[in-house]
Parts: sequence; structure tokens; C-alpha cells
Amino acid sequence: MPQDTRRWSMGWTWVTDRLARSRPAVTSSAAGATPPDLRAQLPRLWPDGPGGRVDEEALAVLSRGYARAGRSLQDLLADLDVLCSVVGIGASSRMIEASSVAWSDAFLDGVAAQASGAPAPGRDVEELREVERLLRQDGGGASWGPLVPVGRLLLVTWPGPDSGRPRPSAEELDRVVRETRQVFPRSAVAPQPAYDRVVAAVADSPSLPGRVSTLAARCAELAADVPPAVSLADVPADAGGVDRLLRPAG
Repeated sequence: MPQDTRRWSMGWTWVTDRLARSRPAVTSSAAGATPPDLRAQLPRLWPDGPGGRVDEEALAVLSRGYARAGRSLQDLLADLDVLCSVVGIGASSRMIEASSVAWSDAFLDGVAAQASGAPAPGRDVEELREVERLLRQDGGGASWGPLVPVGRLLLVTWPGPDSGRPRPSAEELDRVVRETRQVFPRSAVAPQPAYDRVVAAVADSPSLPGRVSTLAARCAELAADVPPAVSLADVPADAGGVDRLLRPAG
């Protein structure tokens, strides 16, 4: 059995055992100690506040992101336990099953892409939609107050055509996407070949400048010649501003 398939099988065995155990509700008294990029998921998973229902589409987005970042199913479910404890509930069987299925689908898509040497059709569009969705929801955390950090747009940008440098290849973009997911494992990341860049929705935190520097150093190591620039942009409050930020004119 291939190593990736074995990993997937072991993950599902672990999920089966997990579903057999009860998950009591636990109210966290240290919610503020939860990592900022994990707390950023609260208004996305519970857009109506702590007493509302979980947004299953947002849960699927989060789960796919973990798989694409190379994080295990156990990592995902452990973080869901932390988020549920902040809300004051236990992770339900429905949440465990839905997140596990979304993680597994993305994981197997990644295995298939590695085997074929090409990403699944429409993958770039789907990933950009995830980035856009998270940025547009940044203002939805009013009911969560200061517990939720501000969202930022991370940009990894190559010199434009006027520089005389060849446009980054699909392989170069893919390498930077992988590195970005390693440095920002809970973020939505997408390549934008039309603009010679990679974008990601990240959470503001004291560690953010250090992570940006780490990513910039890794991109410089990967670059064949002139490395891409790594920068941060504030997220506009209006949907039109987000659209212009992700799809600049010219």
C-alpha cells in the first residue's frame, strides 16, 4: 500500500475510534491563549455568534486547507476541539464526519495531482474563491469582539513583464503555494498566474512579521533568479474593495 494511501487509511481508522468516544462540552477559560490564526476561524465557523449553528461550508474550507497544507486529520480534529471549547460545546459527530470527509477528499486530490504532475482542473479558481470568502467574512466577527484578530491579505509577487524577467512558471507558483501553506498552515492560499503572484488570507498576530520574513527567506531560496516580494495588505471593509484587491486593474 502506498505511503499516502496508508496515511489516509490510518486517519480514517482514527476517526472511527474517535466517533465511538463521547465528546463532552468544555467551556474554555483560556480562549485568549488560543492561537490567533485559529481564533480567526470562529466567526467563519459560527457566523451568528457562539450560540449559532456551525457553517458547514466554512468547515469544509478549513478542512481542505489543512489537507493541502500537509497537516494531518488528527491536527484538524484537535483544533476543532479547541474551537468548540471556546464556544462551550463538544465537537459533534456531524462536525467530525463532515470535516473528515472534506479533509480526505482534498488529501486524495493532492495525491492524484502528485501522481499526474498536474493540479485538478478548476483548482486555482476554487482556491481563490476560498481566499476571497475568508477576506469578505473578516468583518463578520462583531459578536466575537476582540477575541478574533484582524484579517490581512498576504501577497507574494514576482516582478512584472516590464522588468524583463520571464513570468513565473506553474511549477514555481506551486512551490511558493506549498511554502506559504507550510508557514501559514491555517490560511487559505491561492495562485494567481494572471497577476504573477500568490495570495493568502492570514490573521494578524504578533508573530505575523516573523512569519512573513520566514516566507520571504524561503521564497528567495527557491527562486531561480530574482525572488518574489512578500508583503501584506489591509483588507477593505467593503466587498468591492476586496474584489479590487484580488483582481487589480491593468
